Amino acid sequence: MFDYIEGGDDLLEFLDDFPSVTHEAAIAVLEMAKKSVELRHKGLEVLHRELGSVGLVEFLRDMGLVQDDYTEWRKHQPQPDTMEETVWRIEVR
Repeated sequence: MFDYIEGGDDLLEFLDDFPSVTHEAAIAVLEMAKKSVELRHKGLEVLHRELGSVGLVEFLRDMGLVQDDYTEWRKHQPQPDTMEETVWRIEVR
């Protein structure tokens, strides 16, 4: 069904091609997918609040969910000497 929608077809086209799938079942699947996206978004908000922007990017990168140049950029930055300096650098960005 998602392939149909991604391909530009509407739900009715999918249902015509798969008559054993009821309209209600298809809507239920779409609702579950919507809830999954909402939960993922809420989870990312919590991670951002707990880890901050830098921590969230590092977490997502470590999980293989994002690929960026942040790690390469960070290698070339001066390393802070204290925790206060670390916090200051994060806040300034």
